[in-house]
Amino acid sequence: RAAEVLTSVRNTRVSAIAALHDARERRRQGLHLAEGARVCSEALTTAEVVELLHDGQHADVARIAGPQVRVTEVSEPVMRRLSDASTPPGIVAVVRTPDVTRPIPATGALLVLDGVADPGNVGTLLRTAAAFGATVVSIDGADPFGPKAVRASAGGCYRTPVHRLTGADVSVDSLRGAGRVVLAPAP
Repeated sequence: RAAEVLTSVRNTRVSAIAALHDARERRRQGLHLAEGARVCSEALTTAEVVELLHDGQHADVARIAGPQVRVTEVSEPVMRRLSDASTPPGIVAVVRTPDVTRPIPATGALLVLDGVADPGNVGTLLRTAAAFGATVVSIDGADPFGPKAVRASAGGCYRTPVHRLTGADVSVDSLRGAGRVVLAPAP
């Protein structure tokens, strides 16, 4: 692919991508950010990546991007603008957020995150759910597709179905279904 390098932090595309740090903007665009080589690699193999931006040091990850993924090299100042990490990882993917409002399956293990507010904890629990093949139901908590949660999930958010609900939408008892065991962290 031809090497395009973005160097201006004021570029409109850079501004639009950086806006995805805001939860309302993520919901409006239906997109979120994945940061770091491991998470971006997972997103490229299991999710719908729209664009991959890197600092030139991650050509190995950029090579696994399919032809439908726009790959862009960026300067260090641009990478700092795109990343919310204190030390930017040098690679960021713009990923289409899966539909978190689809119906919850009637069978199978569920991990219910009822009011888990810390995005790092949400990400860790997503990673755990993925390891056990459980579906995640997040009720009134941190955004499972916020940058910190995605980073903490180490790509687990792409390997397990995630559903978001408000407390008014559902009770944990209603998720039990026909004798299903529902796991939820204690408050």
